[in-house]
Amino acid sequence: MNDSSVAPWRDKVAKAVMLTLALAASIAFASASRAVTAAPPETKAVEIWRMLGYLVFSAIFILLALRPRKHPGLWELSFLHKAGVAAFLIAVSPRVSAGVAAMDGVLALAIAVCYVLTKGYRAWNVTEPRAAIRAATRRVSHPVPEMAQYPWLGHGPL
Repeated sequence: MNDSSVAPWRDKVAKAVMLTLALAASIAFASASRAVTAAPPETKAVEIWRMLGYLVFSAIFILLALRPRKHPGLWELSFLHKAGVAAFLIAVSPRVSAGVAAMDGVLALAIAVCYVLTKGYRAWNVTEPRAAIRAATRRVSHPVPEMAQYPWLGHGPL
């Protein structure tokens, strides 16, 4: 995909936002380690799952910041996760989880804005894989290189 069709400022703004989100998720990962050590045995697994989720989202945000049009589905999955968590928390316990729901809602909004800014939906372009396959088949050498010079033997270039 030709990235020249996206204005450089759009990529720069989105990159700054996504790297900021990655940094925040990394900080949350580090601070969640205290929650894991302090958690009672019956909630320790949930706290570990939550802590590792921060690490995973930090990595996802870095991938999206650095190569916004190279990961089909990653923008959409990230948005759906954050928007879904916010929606479920509001539906299930609006008073208790308001802060977490608001934070995930803001994250979903930031992801959506960056998705539009970078034209992340172009990662789904199907011409890229076809071009890669064509390029790879052109690079295939003849099975018997010394026979390539004798096409009349039926072993010409592929």
